[in-house]
Parts: sequence; structure tokens; C-alpha cells
Amino acid sequence: MPYSRKASDMLIEATSLTKDFPRGRQGTRLFTAVHPLDIALEAGQLTVITGHSGSGKSTLLSMLAGMLPPTAGTVSVGGEDLYAMRDEERSRLRNERIGLIPQGAHGAAQPERPRERPVALRALREGGAAARARRGTAGPRGPG
Repeated sequence: MPYSRKASDMLIEATSLTKDFPRGRQGTRLFTAVHPLDIALEAGQLTVITGHSGSGKSTLLSMLAGMLPPTAGTVSVGGEDLYAMRDEERSRLRNERIGLIPQGAHGAAQPERPRERPVALRALREGGAAARARRGTAGPRGPG
């Protein structure tokens, strides 16, 4: 069933979310980047995720955004299991409802791009593709 809830109804919930990566040449040892975690994020809520370098913040956000499958646990968006969705549905949901500003040289929040930051943040608040449609601009792959 395609995702159809409005952005104002969106709730992202993770239950027992965990991510392990293979470590070593044989891949027999594991590094746990995200230990079992429960979190709920509501529309309009400001949530700050802090931690030292390498503590799993980006890994957590990637799992919550549907870009990195967890080793264990579930992520639901609007009551639907994000990783039970077909890849096309998950991609559409990410494009229309989930905004993630990357860290590093290509991130929109970099000081050398001060005029782009309000545009990126407005698009996040207004719902990505829906905001582009209202402005009459195309996304990265063209109209529609």
C-alpha cells in the first residue's frame, strides 16, 4: 500500500533499532554503530541528536530516513513499516516527506552557502516535492 499520510500527521517511530557493521578482513567480528534504541519523532517537534564523532548519529538518521536498513528493529512512518515498503514506495516517501541535510562539504548548511540554507530549510518544512510543485520548480531529475 503506497504511503499517503499528510506531513502534519507524520510520526517516525523506531523500536529496538540496531545497526551492526562487519569488522576485520573476514567480517566475522561486528562493530555495533547503533545499540538498541527506541525513539519517536512527531511532526513539528525539534529533536537534537548529539554525540561524539563515530557515535552513530549519521547512521541513526540514515536508518530513520529509509536509506540504510537496520540490522534489527523497526522504523515506522505514519504507522507503516518503512523497510517493509517496496524500494519505490520508500524512495517516494523520502522524496516527499523526509528531509535530511547531509554533513560535510556538500551539505546545504555550510557557511559558504548562506543563501541556500533558508531555501533548503523551507523545503524541509514545506514537504520537499510538494514545496517544489507550489514554487513551480523541478526536482533534481526534472518535473514530476
